[in-house]
Amino acid sequence: MNLAILESSAEKFIKMLASEKKSKHTIANYSSSLGSFIRHVRVHKGSGDFNFKETVFEYIDSVSPGYSTNTINTRRNIIKSFVNYLSDRGYIEESFSRNIKLLRRDSSKTKEVLEPFEIERLLEAANSDISEAAGYNIYHKVRNRLLLVMLLFTGMRRSELACLRWSDVNTRTNEITVTGKGNKTRVVPLRKEIRYELMDFRELISEFEGRGYSMNTSYIFGSEHRNKRTKEKDDHINPKTIEIIIASLVKKAGISKNITPHNLRHNFASYAVKSGMSIPTLSGILGHASPDITMKIYAHEISKEEREKQMSKLDFGI
Repeated sequence: MNLAILESSAEKFIKMLASEKKSKHTIANYSSSLGSFIRHVRVHKGSGDFNFKETVFEYIDSVSPGYSTNTINTRRNIIKSFVNYLSDRGYIEESFSRNIKLLRRDSSKTKEVLEPFEIERLLEAANSDISEAAGYNIYHKVRNRLLLVMLLFTGMRRSELACLRWSDVNTRTNEITVTGKGNKTRVVPLRKEIRYELMDFRELISEFEGRGYSMNTSYIFGSEHRNKRTKEKDDHINPKTIEIIIASLVKKAGISKNITPHNLRHNFASYAVKSGMSIPTLSGILGHASPDITMKIYAHEISKEEREKQMSKLDFGI
């Protein structure tokens, strides 16, 4: 293996992912991780021949332990997929992906959940930003509040929210069609409060378009950057931008907990379980592959009282 072959193989691999209709978010993650690996090879191996297997493990060992377990495992899974691809296509003699081990998750760590008063403070922070805004910045602050509300009350992933189009929202049936992992779609109920905020946001967009602002996109949350090909702002917001927006609101609200878009998804699920939502229903809303996954993650949220209540329903017929 040499650098030129590695770069060419990685490019073909990414094209294969695109041909398999993988989401833009997935392709971006794969491109980023493989790009990091290629940079490692360029710096440490140069353009000459190198031992591919040995280099893969050197790269894996070099990934900073400062990254979260999820981030490290994501990179390792991407490398595993790439190794399998190279083996399947005959670019390398053997697939050693089974030797690439994932880190064990620390199950003792509990995810941060917001108290009701903290949710109120977050919403107040968003409202305060809107009241202090002027001009086009009003659009940004209203958008930020809507992002927060939808993360809080739908359980969507940030990448799913970023890619949401106006055509995915049905205000007649009060449903949102969400495209999740593996391009699988699911239907999420649209709460009345969100419906009204969406309608207000669309009116605000129309108002700014009337003032001459370029907002020609089918996405609810459009990008502020112009598409190099079309010269229009017709792409969706970057998921990373959503994370920055939420971090800013959390800081303004004076909340010391580590709250990210993913934490808000967990927050939604925790409140859903505590409110008595069934695990199969919650699993469908969250887009988990099976209710077993949801149960494994959120079983601890079921209260002692609820367990006793359900136990009392058991009838052995004796």
